[in-house]
Amino acid sequence: MSDSLNDHMAAVLDLVFAPVYYRLLFSHEPLDEAFAERCIDHVLTGIASPGNT
Repeated sequence: MSDSLNDHMAAVLDLVFAPVYYRLLFSHEPLDEAFAERCIDHVLTGIASPGNT
């Protein structure tokens, strides 16, 4: 894999897991299915936006 693709994959994983760790460590709000769906929807919308290379 190219370095650029690896960088993008790492960024996507950060976007997925950062909200989970934030809730676990700081806000202590529940990690429920609705939260997970919102996070994934936001990430998928962001990476599918035109102009992302």
